[in-house]
Amino acid sequence: MRAGALLSNASEELLTALSFYGKTIGYAFQIADDILDVTGTLETIGKTPGKDRSSKKNTHVSLYGLEESKKELEILCVNAQQELIKNNIKSPLLMAIAEQIAVKVL
Repeated sequence: MRAGALLSNASEELLTALSFYGKTIGYAFQIADDILDVTGTLETIGKTPGKDRSSKKNTHVSLYGLEESKKELEILCVNAQQELIKNNIKSPLLMAIAEQIAVKVL
């Protein structure tokens, strides 16, 4: 995200907004992955579910629980979209990415 903005000579405001979006979406994606590891099936996620738990990995779900993780995921996706709107970044693709991460899990 940031690299593309830098290469296009984006303003400092745009750079900050896109960096925030990228970090927020990255975190949301990780939480979604943690949730799907608990709730998904081999068919829906394309990998063996439950691997994080059997490996005793610390995940968002193991630390905060499934419901809290879902709430956090939704908040992050909304925050990412609001950052785009607030900074007048008209990108249907970026809006859709934030929406689809939440839709896939929630």
